[in-house]
Amino acid sequence: MRTFPAFVIGAILMAGCQRPGLPASPSTRLEADFVVATNGNDAWTGTAERPFATLARARDAVRKLKATGTHKGPIVVMVRGGTYYLNEPLRLGAKDSGTAGEPVIYCAAPDEEVVLSGGRAITGWRKGEGQVWVAEVPDARRGWNFRQLFVGGERQIRARTPNFDPKHPTTGGWAFVQKGQGRPAKDRFHFKKGDIGNWPRSPEPEIHIFPAWGWVNAILSVDRIDHEQRIVWVKNRNCSQELRPGNRYFVENVFEALDQPGEWFLDRREGRLYYWPREPDFEKRGVVAPVLDRLIEIAGERTTVGGASPPRFAEHIVIRGFTFRHTTYSLEQPSVYTPSDAVIWLRRARACVVEGCKFLGVGGYAVRLSEKSSKNSVIGNEVGEAGQGGVLLVGPGATQPTANLIAGNYIHHCGRIWKHVAGVYVTTGSGNRIAHNTITDVPRYGISLKSFGPGNGSHRNVVEFNKLLRTNLETNDTGAIETLGRDKADTGNVIRGNLILDVVGLKTTETGQMLTPHYTWGIYLDDYSSGTLVTGNIVARTVRGGVHIHLGRNNVIENNILVDGHLQQFECNGREFMTNNRFVRNIVVCRQGNLIRISRWSENVLSACDYNLYWRPGADLARATGNLTPKGSWEKWRGAGYDTHSLIADPLFIDPTKDDYRLKPGSPAFKLGFQPTDVSKIGVEGYRRPAGLP
Repeated sequence: MRTFPAFVIGAILMAGCQRPGLPASPSTRLEADFVVATNGNDAWTGTAERPFATLARARDAVRKLKATGTHKGPIVVMVRGGTYYLNEPLRLGAKDSGTAGEPVIYCAAPDEEVVLSGGRAITGWRKGEGQVWVAEVPDARRGWNFRQLFVGGERQIRARTPNFDPKHPTTGGWAFVQKGQGRPAKDRFHFKKGDIGNWPRSPEPEIHIFPAWGWVNAILSVDRIDHEQRIVWVKNRNCSQELRPGNRYFVENVFEALDQPGEWFLDRREGRLYYWPREPDFEKRGVVAPVLDRLIEIAGERTTVGGASPPRFAEHIVIRGFTFRHTTYSLEQPSVYTPSDAVIWLRRARACVVEGCKFLGVGGYAVRLSEKSSKNSVIGNEVGEAGQGGVLLVGPGATQPTANLIAGNYIHHCGRIWKHVAGVYVTTGSGNRIAHNTITDVPRYGISLKSFGPGNGSHRNVVEFNKLLRTNLETNDTGAIETLGRDKADTGNVIRGNLILDVVGLKTTETGQMLTPHYTWGIYLDDYSSGTLVTGNIVARTVRGGVHIHLGRNNVIENNILVDGHLQQFECNGREFMTNNRFVRNIVVCRQGNLIRISRWSENVLSACDYNLYWRPGADLARATGNLTPKGSWEKWRGAGYDTHSLIADPLFIDPTKDDYRLKPGSPAFKLGFQPTDVSKIGVEGYRRPAGLP
């Protein structure tokens, strides 16, 4: 296993260890029009003294109040503290809309925790054999097949083999596909003796695997097992990539593997749940299994048949201050590249707000925007331990979400189930602003913008002042901020003022050797990404470099600080289509590796490379030999007309050992026209609530 040098590991431990303070939401001390409480009754009037019991009943009361036409100002539904187990999602449509001056607000009561749960409590536990406890779940025989279990809000481990390794959560606890005869297939693989056993109590094992190149994971159902030949056949729509020797996997939902604290197994034939508790008082802490895949839907009406009239949007609805828990995830996704479950769905929604909420341990994303949703704000929320990612914007062509604000969110430790996810994932969307978020500890992207082809692109998005720490922990060939440009068009996307630290990456070899850190960049302009401005970013500790352009043109890489890429600091790959990229006024500091690498060199790749500041502590770059640049030495590079005004000098960072890359007043970078980034704006610490929101 390859590791970063000791100085890098030390910096990783220091970087971003403290939990950021979440931005404050506006006061919810509004006069409530209707109140919901755990001791309420839907037959009552919805006042503070006689509250409703459900959000759905309050919604119906809001509709009736709106129909009178006599109410002035915002309509407020205030929910008192407690846990509400929803039987169905709260569905809000165009008729539930407010206006800019009179929004409809659903909010938690001030200083009270309101939990909206998509699960069902499991009680009636009794001691079973050994350390295992048992509860009757008769609905399991009638189709309730949950894949998650929570105790005290913490996701437990579905019985699996090999066992989960808490000391090595990404590199431990794996079996590996073995080499067999013939070519790798998508529907079968060879296993090592003992890795897959005879499990008569486990008719529905599921295989979690990183197929092919290790860019995605897949969850596969077992079709049949040949123990003599040691071949397992798999099925379902997730079988989309080859299962190759060395691909890592584990098998879960195996009763015979229930052998350590925290593990559980649902026997659907018996209608029983088996659990080995971590604490003796586990039942008092609350045991919950998910039922619903979403908790709130805000959806306008589609265009009428034939398109005679435009859609009616659901508008000016505010969801504020709730804690969301216990939602399911889909076994078979539309694509392993875009898992799309979510707690809150916005479809044909406009000018709605999701603010100050917590999404903890949910099965999918927190918020999903699609079908022309525009001008919505997802701000000041926390997303932690999610099965997928933070915020997903999805929709092809003219249906894509546009002009939305995703800001001030703390998104951390996500991708617990599906791995090809992002803190903020745009597939596709245009004109959106993604700003002041703190995103940490994710298996793949911090932020991703995808353009899949002509008419299906993500353009004019602004990604600014985000703090991205410890990204790409479980996949490879990726970046903390990544764009895809297969429409080959200038996007107008802007990536500026972001702080990116520790882009890791992981892959396995054919023999099951773990490679980590491996094959990552800080900012990755992939597959023809063009017309992108990358400016004012600070990127430290990557593998292949701080910025990479793959086949793109007309990109500007300016005014960035790139520190300690393992192999190089700036990289361009591919000659086809690639032209007219600019690399100017950047600060490049590294202890090893090349400064710039361009595979398949062409004079057209860079139209400008100048006014940069380069520095290698303890070494003289001007005298260094080897492939320091695409032309070899520094002298040959300058002789070819590049970096003729650039300098080799210490940039004078204030304290790089603590990731403080601000410049001292005498920095030579200022002589080159370098403009420092205001680091006080970065992450949730730099978020300020936009004016004019309800």
